[in-house]
Order: sequence, then C-alpha cells, then structure tokens
Amino acid sequence: MRFRSVIAVIVMCMVRVPAAHSQPMLPAPFTVSTDAGDTLMVCAGIAPGASSGIDDSLGEAEIPPPPPDGIFDARFADPDTTRRALGEGTWIDLRTGDPAGVGVQHHLLLCRRGAGTTVAISWDLPSGVAALVELRDVVPPRSIMATGRGSAPLGTMGPLITMHITLHYNVRLLTARMMLEGPFEPRTGRMRTSLRASGILAERFPGRSLPAKAVDSIGVELRGLAAEPDAEERLAQPAWLTEDGTVCPFDPPFDAPLVFPDPLQHELYPAFFHRNHLAVLCTRPIPAGVTAGECDMTSGSELYDGGNAARLAPSLWGLRVGDADGDGLIGTWDRTAVRTAVGRARVYDRCDVDLNGGVGATDLALVRRGIGAPMKEP
Repeated sequence: MRFRSVIAVIVMCMVRVPAAHSQPMLPAPFTVSTDAGDTLMVCAGIAPGASSGIDDSLGEAEIPPPPPDGIFDARFADPDTTRRALGEGTWIDLRTGDPAGVGVQHHLLLCRRGAGTTVAISWDLPSGVAALVELRDVVPPRSIMATGRGSAPLGTMGPLITMHITLHYNVRLLTARMMLEGPFEPRTGRMRTSLRASGILAERFPGRSLPAKAVDSIGVELRGLAAEPDAEERLAQPAWLTEDGTVCPFDPPFDAPLVFPDPLQHELYPAFFHRNHLAVLCTRPIPAGVTAGECDMTSGSELYDGGNAARLAPSLWGLRVGDADGDGLIGTWDRTAVRTAVGRARVYDRCDVDLNGGVGATDLALVRRGIGAPMKEP
C-alpha cells in the first residue's frame, strides 16, 4: 500500500509539468481504486509538442512490465496494440493537441484489480473537457461520460479491466428529453416506434446503427442569442429520439450525451427540429463556461419559446404536430398536403405526422387540430 501511495504522489507531481515546460498542456487525471484499498492516479492529456509515443521532455516514461494477476496495477497502453508506441505502458499519456482548440484523442487504460473485487474510477477534468469511458468487454457493455470532478463505480470486475477513454477537448455536452405530439400514445405515456419496428428507419438510413427504441431522427442545435444576428453562435447535429423521450447521439454509444465542439463556451440555448413538428427554442440556457447541460422539454410549457408546446398529459409537454410542408407553420397548406397523401403506405413521409408508417385519417385529424395554434419559429 505504501509503495502505491508513493506512485500516486509521483504521478500527481508529473501532472503539474506545465510549470516546468514552455509548452501549454491540458491534463486529464483519472484515479482507479478497489475495495481492497488500492488506488493509483494516471494522467492523459494534450500538449502541442506531444507524440503518440513516449516523450521524456513532457514527463512520460515507460514503466516496468505488468505484474501477475493478484497484484493491483493501472497503466496506459497504446490503443494500437500492434504498434506498441508506449512500450510496456505509462502513467502519463499526452497526445498532440492545441489546449485552446477543439480536438479528440483516444487512450487505452489497462487495470488489474489485484486483491480487490470491485473497482471504481474518479476524475478531475478541466472546464470544456469531457471523457467517454467505455467498458466494451463486459456484458452488457457500459459507458460513462465524465465532466468536472466526479466518480463512478464499475462494480465487480474480472482480473483485467480494459477501459477505452475518448477525451473531447473544448466541447459542450447536452442531455435532453422531449416528446413529439404525433406519435405520442396517452395509454402508454410513450411514443410509438413503428418506423423502427417496420424497417422504415433502416431503409431511410441504410448501414447506420439505430437505437433499440428509436422513434425518428431529429435535429438539435445550440445557439447563442447575440445582439447581432450574424454573430450568433450555432452548433447543430442530428440525433435520435427514443420512445421515452430520450435524445440520443446519432452514432453509438447511444447512452451518452450529445457532444458539440465549442471552444468559445458562451451561453447557449438548445433548439429542437423535427420534419413534421414545429421547431422550438428552449428558454433555459446552458450558462457560459458550463461543460454539461440538461434540457427536459417534457417538464413544462414555460420552456417553449413562443408557446410552441403541446400538452400531451398532465405535467407532460411536447412538440406540436402538423407542419407537413416544412414551412414552420401549421395551416391549410399542411391540411391539403396530408389530404392528398392519404393512402400512402410503408413510407418515410412528412405527411405521416403520427409516424406510424402510413398516411391516413389520423394524420389528417392531427393537422386540422393544429391549425391556428400559437407558434414562434426559433
């Protein structure tokens, strides 16, 4: 135990190498611990002059070979196992990158739990830095999105634990939830997944992985509200919406927040767009300098700028349905478009406003009900 404590102190000292070098660095320290009392801190990060191998000038050094099972250990290894640029491993793994710019780097952390049974990981990350920690070899696979200072139990693990760590630099994270009025089913309190179940989504997005309970794709945007419209900061990306309202990344892992590159870290407002529902701007911003924000658009109508909220159930709100022609309004043109499309089956169609895979009387009724509703285009 005393030996491991000394190692932790050495690593902590090396994490402070920016004061000893002319090159700026952005460190991301992690601590692995077990229920047997073993603990060890390691550090990933970026520096302009770093390489994918061992850089002595930046405090990196190859450590002795891993111990046998039964002895606690944690070390970074080269993610490219055929290249072995880190040799037997290191406690510090710095990669090339601009601390003031947007970037992504991948690290491989190998741990041996020793005499312990359960394992935990903790972190202390700078503002704007997010870490996706993936356990791909467990069943089911697990992922943890880390920001700021925190920790997470990994549970009971085997003798060797492999963690894939993806570090995102100068980003904003968004965890969001929203409902669509069209596919919402009051009986279940969820949205129908007919497009996913019938294979229509797979046909529309060939070769792309889909969440198990996907409803449809949506667009998500973070936008600043600057005095000059041309100066607005806009960060946009596609996403998936699932039956319980969870907004998922467009690419796996689906149980992670949305990641937006954002070196400016200004105050930003979430906005949501769907192909046949009214778009909406959330009235609650992610404050400047905050790495991870949350937005639950189901929790109150006051979150909908301009009143674009549909009341789906007591204390449950969603996006208003009926913009079949995509002009940002619900009017007679939408009604005409849906009436003309009635009878289409097995389609990915704007006129299928209830998202059941066809256009029929229910779609027409939903559009008629929405005509004249209050609205404000975000």
